[in-house]
Amino acid sequence: MSLIKTTPVAAGDDGTVKAVKPLKDNDRVVKHLLTALAMVSVAVIFFIIIFTLYNSWDAITQVGLIDFIFGTSWVPGQSKYGAAPLILGTVLITVGSMVIAIPLGVAAAIYMSEIASDRTRN
Repeated sequence: MSLIKTTPVAAGDDGTVKAVKPLKDNDRVVKHLLTALAMVSVAVIFFIIIFTLYNSWDAITQVGLIDFIFGTSWVPGQSKYGAAPLILGTVLITVGSMVIAIPLGVAAAIYMSEIASDRTRN
């Protein structure tokens, strides 16, 4: 810890250096709450992965990971499990939604920053 007391600074809109105000108590509470929620989200995703691997381990070892990922047929009655069509479908849906969402998002951002009036922006 430094013995020299410094004030955090940031560049203002006009390029001048201004002192940064310390966080208020309610800002600290929100910061800690959001950090905790982010940690819970990561933990939940971790446990979902562990749960899925635990429950599917027999199938993965029986079929093999490579055959499971790159297999093209899904017939549980014959113990054929190929996830390639499911993975490809997921990728295509994701790319399709990005093709729609990215131009709309960029267009909205350009409109808000360059075209919209101050009344509309605020």
